This record gives sequence, structure tokens and C-alpha cells, in this order.
Amino acid sequence: MKNKYSIFKQAIIVFLSSIVIISLPRLLQAKDKNLSIFQQENIEEKNKVSNTRNQFHKQFYSESKGLDIDRIQLNILVEKLGNLMEEDQIFDDGILGDIYVFKAKSEMDILIRVDSDEFTPKLILINPENQVIGVNNNANARNNTSEIRITLPEDGEYQIVVKGNDTNSRGNYNLIAIEATENQIQQLEADILFEEGFIEYQNNQIQKASQFWQEALSKYQLIEDKQGEANSLLNLGLVYDLLGEYEKAISFYSSSLKISRKIEDKITEGNALGNLGLVYYSLGEYHKAIDFYFQSLQIKKDFDNLEGEANSLGNLGLAYKALGKYALAIDYFKQSLTIAKQLQDRHLQANSFLNLGLIYNILGESSIAQNYFENSLQISREIGDKFAEANALDNLGIVYNNYKKYYTAIQYHSLSLEIAKTIKHKIGEINSLGNLGRVYHNLKQYDKAIEYFQITLNKAKKIGNKEEEINALENLGLAYESLEKQQQAIEYYQETLEIAQQIGDKFNQGIALNNLGRIYYKQSKYKKAEKLLIKGIETRESLRINLGDREKIAIFETQKNSYPLLQQTLIAQNKIDTAIEISERGRARAFVELIAQHFDKQIDIKPPNISEIKQVAIKEKATLVEYSFVADAIYIWVVSPTGKINFVKQEIEEKEIKELVVKSRREITTLKVNNSKENQLQKLHEILIKPIEKYLPKNPQDKVIFIPQNELFLVPFVALQDSSQKYLIEKHTILTATAIQALQLSEEIVDNRRLNSTSSKDKILVVGNPEMPTIMSPIGIQEKLPSLPGAYQEALSISQILNTIPITGREATETFIKEEMEKSRIIHLATHGLLDDFGTGIPGAIALTPTQSDNGFLTTQEIFNLNLEAELVVLSACNTGRGKITGDGIVGISRSFRAAGASSLIVSLWDIPDNETKFLMNEFYAMMDQDLDKASLLRQAQLKTKEKYPQPIYWASFTIFGET
Repeated sequence: MKNKYSIFKQAIIVFLSSIVIISLPRLLQAKDKNLSIFQQENIEEKNKVSNTRNQFHKQFYSESKGLDIDRIQLNILVEKLGNLMEEDQIFDDGILGDIYVFKAKSEMDILIRVDSDEFTPKLILINPENQVIGVNNNANARNNTSEIRITLPEDGEYQIVVKGNDTNSRGNYNLIAIEATENQIQQLEADILFEEGFIEYQNNQIQKASQFWQEALSKYQLIEDKQGEANSLLNLGLVYDLLGEYEKAISFYSSSLKISRKIEDKITEGNALGNLGLVYYSLGEYHKAIDFYFQSLQIKKDFDNLEGEANSLGNLGLAYKALGKYALAIDYFKQSLTIAKQLQDRHLQANSFLNLGLIYNILGESSIAQNYFENSLQISREIGDKFAEANALDNLGIVYNNYKKYYTAIQYHSLSLEIAKTIKHKIGEINSLGNLGRVYHNLKQYDKAIEYFQITLNKAKKIGNKEEEINALENLGLAYESLEKQQQAIEYYQETLEIAQQIGDKFNQGIALNNLGRIYYKQSKYKKAEKLLIKGIETRESLRINLGDREKIAIFETQKNSYPLLQQTLIAQNKIDTAIEISERGRARAFVELIAQHFDKQIDIKPPNISEIKQVAIKEKATLVEYSFVADAIYIWVVSPTGKINFVKQEIEEKEIKELVVKSRREITTLKVNNSKENQLQKLHEILIKPIEKYLPKNPQDKVIFIPQNELFLVPFVALQDSSQKYLIEKHTILTATAIQALQLSEEIVDNRRLNSTSSKDKILVVGNPEMPTIMSPIGIQEKLPSLPGAYQEALSISQILNTIPITGREATETFIKEEMEKSRIIHLATHGLLDDFGTGIPGAIALTPTQSDNGFLTTQEIFNLNLEAELVVLSACNTGRGKITGDGIVGISRSFRAAGASSLIVSLWDIPDNETKFLMNEFYAMMDQDLDKASLLRQAQLKTKEKYPQPIYWASFTIFGET
């Protein structure tokens, strides 16, 4: 049962706020050739009028933001931003007024209009004989606008008088007089209605915007203005899209598309195509949506419409996300963000950040997602974008729900819901309600959760949004399962699966299959459960295709619970061999793929079957011990060198194991082994080794390869003690692996290298105590890492044994060492190892000497980018075997070296002491001329160190990974 998938449900909100709407270009700069200003105005006053045009937002209606007058080709006779003030002319009735003069010809059709926010204006028109021929004193109550329409009777100079309606009238007004036919005036008024709709939309008044656009559409159709008609249809489609009335939206968009193609208006055609894509996305027809998006994108590219291009890219990302093609989605989202930043478009940036947050939350990267959502929220609030603000708030609520900060999550979802209701954003409202239900479900308030889920289901069905319907059904299934009403849960999960299959939603198909499998497992219907769980795993695994390594690791964390459930189902049917196949399938998948891709993309990286697992044990001549955590137990498989498989189930909670691992490591590092009343190493031996002891080899020279899981990667297996306080290293030669398939792949690569290598790399690289780089301390101060004199001595003594020259101090620069590594057969690094994340998302670094071109920290990402052919890398530094524990194993320094090509790797599990480490390493290299494999060499070195320094802290830290 998981909540992270709920972020997948937010897609509809995101693209609606980036939907394309049409607004007329704004004429806010004067065209001198069309401007006839009054005789009494001087040049300075003309310039004043021209400069104030940028503030002239109320030419016709008070809310209008300016019109494309050039589109109608009007002759402007007067255009003035005026002001009634005390020093103006006072007429006989005691009311202030201004007089403007213009020249005109007889038979000219003119329109004069004045508006003001501060008083009710009155218009008077006087002919050349000084006679009043037009009066308007009936200002529109809505916007204080007065107008006169008239055909002029003669040539000459006419006067326009702008007055107040009473003696108290004062303030600014806007005046314009134009020559226009009745048809042109109709078109102008349609444009005004259109612009007012756009303004209402910007103010989140969707219903008002719809009314204005409907009126504009009627006028455009009356005067047969096809461009205006196409634009109005497009924006009306937007309204119904936002309201979730998709069939109406499709009808309006399609009509707009048909007209725009007929009049060859490519811009409107591109917008209509993009918006049709959005509706089909909402209906779950993702492939159809993608087709419309690509058509729209091409048109926008042809016209260098970067803003439209960014919107199309973002929408393509959402569609591919819905289809589970996450690598493509991330690529499109990042392209969109790049354009948004280039344009400095804050709306686009807010949407792009939101989209990226969505994808990373699906991938299980909650902290990265949170950062993107917070960026989106900040921008949307700064620019007053309520749609984006509601989306960001809702998604942040999901993140806090993932963090189990439930009451904080409720606050965010409630704020989002309030905004969605205010702006009548149906999809946003559904999402917020559903997310609130999930929080209450996590709070175990199941009845309240069901109430929210049922509301969201009803609303989703009403508007025909399949994605939201899936989410609501799935949530209802989870709630009824929590109430142990299994049959009702099955019905909801089955309905979820059917709709997800219908619209090609692999993400929710996988979840539904897993949920159904879990129910049938609880009902002891194991065969049915097995079939569903396998299908669910296959569906969810397909989502990892083409993702980067980090994203594969992250998404696997959201999927890893499926594998233990299937293992339980198989063991319940006594299918031991199949269960270990699933155990292998559920570990180190990204690591195995990483190694394969780095060396040979043709290597088959399918999970191993039982025959291949047995062959690895036979070829390695080793006993393989694989651990797997399932529910309240550990499953242990022992694969002997003959291929025989034995299985043991050990009842214990994973939490208890974690506590034991922590205590055992503390016991070792505080030198309390054998002095403690409760020997933690013995306890771990009792749980991990004793149940399988009879299956392990009796000859200490025979290899045992442990394949741990989770916290078990931190267990020093060599130091585990039996009841007589005998260490495991005394009985066995021990190695560690992340997965059985990792061993298989290592052998294949080494064999391939031996057959195909064209050059022999005999160089031995020994590095000790570089001149240390500086790092930020916990209190925010730049501090130089301490020198390691013992590491220097270690490098000197090892170099003598190996007959090479050590690289130490200033010479051990990061740049030089990286070059030398790629030439070396053996690499020994005696320096600091760090667990910090240096901005790569993968923790770990090796300290080397900094230069002007690098900082001295060889990070995991830089290591991975190397092309190594080393047979052995020894990391004689602290904690080099540690890192981030994931379902893919330990993600850190050791993983990067293995992925870069190192055949074998020796790493440490804790801070290692100088003198004792020097002794151990000298013993290790001194025996290299003997006919021993690397694991046996390390065992002998550890045993000799143990004789001199008995406490495990001095000899048990090191473990070996890889080919031996």
C-alpha cells in the first residue's frame, strides 16, 4: 500500500495552467501617421500623449487592455488621456469640461467614446457652424462609458466637449474618436468583448470570461470575421476544458481548427491542435494526445514561437509520463524549462518546475520533487497564477504525506482545495479531495477517507476523466482492504485494472495487479496471487526502460515491496527455486544494467533463471548465501558448489535486525567485543549463520559468498562469532556480492577482457596521503582534511613490496591519479574516504590533491566515468564500503569502481586505524606471489592481523567484492 503514486494524478492540473489561449495584440504605442491631435496642442503635448499610451489601458471599456486597431484599419481622429481639474474651462452650467478639435470630411462615419473610473462623463459634438449635433449623457452603468455615433454632415473643424455630469466631477478619462463604418464598429466591439474575456480569464473569472467570449463569437459570426470566430471558439473550448466538459471542449476546439485551416491561420491552428491534445489526455487517450501535440509543436517551431514550443514540450512530457515512459518525460520537461528560462517567462517556469516535481516524486525522489514544487509555488504566488499555486500546494501536500507529516499535508491540500473551488477548477478540486482522503487513510480514519474517495469518484465519472476515476477506485480499494472488507476491495481493484488497461496506464496497471495479488495471498489463493503478482512486476519493470542509473534506483525503491510478496506466495507453495529467482530479480537491477551498458550493451541482462544461478555457484566453486527480507522473516537460500539449493526461513522482524547491526558495529568500534554481557556478533551469528551452518563448507579454504540485503550490507560477516566465540573467518573464506547475477556478469566481463584486450596493463598505482583538500565543516567553516601520516607510511611499504614508486603529497592530484588509474592493473588508494553527497545524488568521494582545475574530491560520478581495466582496486580509506542503502544495494564509492571496470574491490565498513591497517595491507601484498586468489589473500592477511591485534576493529573492516 503506497501513496507516492498519487502524484501521478496531478498531470491534468499542470497542463491546464499552461493551456494556450488567444488574446489580441495590444496597441499601446502610437502611430503618428494615424494621429490627428487638436490644433491648440503643441509638440510637447503630442509627445506627452504618445508617451502615456503605454498606460492607456481603457480606450473603449474600462477593463479593456487595448485593441489591435490596425487589424481593422481605422483612422484615429482623436486619442487623449485627459483630466478634469480645477483650472479647466467652466461651462455655463458650472460644470468643468475640456474641448478638443479635429478636421473631418462630410459623409464620414465616426464613433466617439469616453470612459472614466472616477466620474460619469458626458459627450457633446459641435459642428463647424458651432451647433450641437450630438450628445450622450447616458454613461454605461457598468463601466462609465459614453459614446456618440454619427455621419458627419459637412467638411470642416468639429469640436468634442468632454464634461462631467455634475459640478463635483473630477478625475482622469480616456477619449477616442475614430472614423469607422458600422461593420468596422461591430468588429471593434467584438474585439473589445474578446479582450474583456481575456482579462476576466487572467483574473480567474472563468464564467465571466466565457460570457464575453460567447458574445464576441456571435458578433464575429454576424460580420463573418473568420479569424475572430476561430479565436473565440478556441477560448470557449478552454473554458469547457477547465470545467471538465470535454465533449463540448472538443467541439469548440475542432471548429476552431477547421476554420483556422480554411483561412490558413497557422498560429491558431497550432493552438487548436495543442488544446485538442490536452482534452484527449484528460480522456486517457494518450497516443491520440501525443499526435496532436507533435502537430502543434511543429507549427510552433516553424513560426519560432518559443512560448508555444515550451508548452507543447511540457504537454508531451505529461503524456509520456502517463504512459510510463519516464526518461522521455524528463527530457521534454527539461527542454520546456530551458526555453522558459530563456524567455524569462515566469508562468512557464512555474509549470515546468511543477512537471519535473511530478516525475521525480513518481520516481521516489521526494526531496528533489519538493524543491521543484516549492520553486513553482514561489513563482506562482509572485505572479498571481492561481492555477499553478493550487497545483504546487496540492503536490507539496503529497510530499508531506510521503514524509508522514500528515497534518502539514492536510493544510496544503485544504489550501489547494479552497483555491480550486474559488477559480472553479474541477480537476484541481478532485485532486485535492482525493489527496485529503489519502491523508485520512494514513491516519487510519478510514470512514472519512472513503467519504472523500467516493466524492472524487462521482466527480471524476461526471466529467469523464478516466485518470481521476482510476485514482478514486484504487483509493477506495485500499480503504476497504484496510477495513478487511476484501471482496469490496477486489471489486474496486479489478475496475481500476480494467480502466488502466483501457487507457494504457502501465503505472496504475502495475499497482492494481499488485493490490489484487496481495488480497488473494491473504485469502490463501496462492496460484491466483502468483499469476497477478508476476504480471504486476513485469508491468512495473517496463517503466524503468531508458531511465538513467539514478532514476532506476529511485523508481525501484517505489516498486521493491512487490518482490517479497511474490516470494512469500511462492514459498507458501513450496516453490523454493522460483522464489530465489524472484529474490534475484528484486535486487541490484540498476547495478547489473549499469555494468552491462558500460562494457558491452549486447550482454544479456535479463534476471537469471535457476539454472544460471546454479551455474554461477559451480563456476565460482563457492557456496552462495542469499538473504531476503519478507514481512516478519528472513528467507535464506544456500546454493552449494554442486548446484544444490537449500532454503531456511528465519522468523525475525527487519527492525530487530537493523538494531542488532547498529549495536554490533558499535560493539566493534568501541572495543567491547568479548567484553559485553550481550555479544551482538554472537546474536547476529545466531540469526544469520546458525540456521544454515550445516550447509556451509567444512574446509576453511572454500569460498562462501554472502549476498546481503538492506542493512545486512553493513554486517562484518568475517567477525560473526559462534557460541564458542570462534569468528566466521576462522571457518571460511568470505566474499560479498550485491547479487548472484553481478557475480555472473563480472566473470563474463573478465573473460571477455582476457580474450579481447589488445594491450597489457601491468602498471601498479599506489597512492598515499595526498595533500588534502578543504571541505565545509558541520558548522559552515571551510576546513582542510587532516593529514594521514600512517597512509603515507603504508604507501611507502606497499610500494617496496610491489616494486613501484608511490604517489604521495602534492603529486597525488585528482587529475593525474584519474589518468593513471586507467593505465593500471592494481590500484591502491590510502587516503580519506567520504560519505558526503557532492551534488551527484550518489554519496561518496576519495580525497586527493586539489588543483586549479579540480577540487580534490574524486566523486562517485567521476569514478563511474573512468574506463578501468584494473584487476584489483584496494580502497584503504574509511567507510569506502558504505553509502546509501537501497534495494539496488549499497550506492556509493564501491559501486562506482565496480561499474567503471574494476574486476575486484576491497573496501572498508568503518573508520580504519592507521598502524593496524598498514600491517594488514603489508601482509596482503607480501603474499601476492603465492598461488592464492584475492579472497584467500585477504583472509590470510586478516588472520595474521588478528593474531597481533585481536579486536575486530583492526582486521574485520575490509571485505572483498567481485571476481576473485
